[in-house]
Amino acid sequence: MAKVPYLTELKAERRWSYRRRVPKHLQAVIGREMWDQRLSATTSLRAIEEWATAHRQVEEKISWANMMLRAGITQPSTHGIGHPSQSAPSLPSIVNPQDCYDALERWEQAQIWQAYMEISHSLVDTNPMSEAASRRGNLISQLERYRGYEAIEDFDQRLVDALATEGIALSPNHPVVRILRHTFSAAWVAVERFRSRMMSNPLAVEPPRNPSVQPQPQAASMLLNATDLAPNGEPFVTINSLVENYISDRKHPKKTAGKLRMLARYLNDLTGKDTPINEVTKSLLMELKLRARHLPARPRQNEKAMGFVALADHMNGLGDKRPKITDQTLENWFNLLGGCFNWAIDHDLIAANPTTSIKPRPKKQAAKTRDQFTSDDLRRIFAEPVRQRPSQFWLPLIAAYSGARLNEIGQLTRRDVESERIPHFKITDQTDEQGVIKRLKTHSSRREVPIHPKILEAGFLDFVQAGTHRYVFDDLPHPESEEDYEPTKAFSQWFGRYLTRAGVKTPRKSFHSFRHTFVTRALACQVPAKIVSILVGHETDPALMALMGSAMTERYAERPDLEVLAQQIRKLNYGDLYIHHWADMSRDAVFPAVQTHIT
Repeated sequence: MAKVPYLTELKAERRWSYRRRVPKHLQAVIGREMWDQRLSATTSLRAIEEWATAHRQVEEKISWANMMLRAGITQPSTHGIGHPSQSAPSLPSIVNPQDCYDALERWEQAQIWQAYMEISHSLVDTNPMSEAASRRGNLISQLERYRGYEAIEDFDQRLVDALATEGIALSPNHPVVRILRHTFSAAWVAVERFRSRMMSNPLAVEPPRNPSVQPQPQAASMLLNATDLAPNGEPFVTINSLVENYISDRKHPKKTAGKLRMLARYLNDLTGKDTPINEVTKSLLMELKLRARHLPARPRQNEKAMGFVALADHMNGLGDKRPKITDQTLENWFNLLGGCFNWAIDHDLIAANPTTSIKPRPKKQAAKTRDQFTSDDLRRIFAEPVRQRPSQFWLPLIAAYSGARLNEIGQLTRRDVESERIPHFKITDQTDEQGVIKRLKTHSSRREVPIHPKILEAGFLDFVQAGTHRYVFDDLPHPESEEDYEPTKAFSQWFGRYLTRAGVKTPRKSFHSFRHTFVTRALACQVPAKIVSILVGHETDPALMALMGSAMTERYAERPDLEVLAQQIRKLNYGDLYIHHWADMSRDAVFPAVQTHIT
C-alpha cells in the first residue's frame, strides 16, 4: 500500500490507526497533544477509505481550533472541540457545511421553479435582446471564470441571503462562507442558464419539479412513473454502469478507460452515491468543473486517496502554489463524458446530453506548441557514443531524418522495412500478422517514407536483417491487446531525461520536436511543401500548418512515386552533424543477451 500520512498499521492487531500530532500552537485549545483514532478496517483499501473520513474530521477540528485562537480562546472548551463556550460571544456560530450545501441545492430548485412560473405566465420581460438578458449573459460569463465571483461586490451577501431563505443565518464574514462560494456560484449559473433557455424557447424546456410539492412515497409494488424511466422504458442506469458498458462497446484503450472511470468516481463523490445518469445534471457538472480547478495537476500519492471532494476542498483552503488542472484538461474530461452520454442517447438510455453548452473553452494557444531542435541541440543529442538499447540509438535518428512520429517508429515490424530497390518504411495500422497491434493518429498517416541515406549509412538494414523478432525494436513493450497499447510511453519518458542530461531540455522541447525540425530543415533544403506534407502524413499540427500553409490540407489526385520522394528526401541534411555507425555503438555498448523492456 502506498504511504498515506498519519495512517499507521498495527501489525500485531492487523488493524490501522489514524495517528497525528496536534500542532503545538493549538494543543492548549484542543486539549491534547496527539490524535490516535483506531480504524475498524481490516484491509488496506478499506483503511484508506476510513482514513479519508478521519482526516476530514481532524482537518475540521484544526480549522475550528484556529478560529477559536483568533477569537482569543486559548483553553479547551468544556463542550469539546467545535463547541465554544458562551463566554466567547465574538466566536462565529458553528455551522455544518453539508447543511449549507443542501440549503443551496434547495435554493437553486426554488429559484428555477420561480423563473419557470414567472416566464410561463408572462410576468417578466422575455425579450432576448433586452438589457436584462444582456446583463444575464455577462453574469454567466463572469461566474464561469475561475474565481470570477470575486469581481461581484455583493456576492457573499447574496450567498448569505440565499441561505437565509432556507433557514440558515450567517454573516457575510463567517468562515464557512468561503468554502461555499464555488457551490453558490454554480447554483447561480444554473438558475440564470435555465432562465435564458426559458426565454429563448419555453416550449423546449421541460418543467422543473415544484420544490413545495413533496414527492409522495410509493409502495414497492407500484409501477414507476414515465418520468422515472429511460427512453427505452427501463429504469435509468447508474453512471458506473454506463461507463463500463461504453468502455466495453467501444473497446477503449486502458488510458481512456481509466479516465472515464475516474470521472465516474468524481461524480459519485459529489453526490455520495452511484449516481443514476438522469441525475447527472448541468448543475452537477458545473460543480465538477469548478471544484476540479482546485486539483493539483500532479497529485501526490496520499492526495489521490483523499477522494475528489475532500482533495478539492483541501487544496482550496491550502493556498498551494503547484500547477492546477488546466482548462484544456477539463475540456478533455467533458469530451469524454460527452461521448459517453451521446452513446447513452444512441442506446435510448437517456434523452439529452447534460454536457451540452457547458464544456470549458480553453484559451487559444499560440500555434507553435513545440520548439525545434537547433544545430547545437542535434550535436548534443547525437554526440553521446553509448546507448544502452537499440531503440535509444535508432528512434531519434529515424525521427530526425523522416519526420515520423514516435509511435509510428516504435511499432514498426520487420515487414514494414522494405530493402529492395528503394529502401523505405511502410507506416500503416494495417497488418495480417497474428498478434501485431498498430495504431495511427489519422487515416492520412498511412504512407511510405524512403529511408534517408544517413540512416542506411548507420547500418539500419543490417540491424533489421539481424533481428529475429517480428518487431524491429523488440526492446520496447509491444502490446498484447488493444487495452494495454503503450509501446513508446516509457521510451518518451527516458528521452525526456536524456535531453536533460544532454543540456537540451526545455518545457517545449521533446521527442516530437524532431518532427518540427524535419519540416523546417526540409523546406530550407528546397524540398517542396507538398512533398514534405506527404512525408509527414498530412499532420494538422498548428505549428506544421504554419510552416507549410495550405499544403497541409490539400488532397492529391496522383501521389508522387517512391523514386520522386527518395530524390527529395536526399536533399535533407543537417550540415556537419556526425552520426555514429550502429556496429561501433553495439560493440561499445553492453546489450543484455535477452532484451528487456525500457523502464
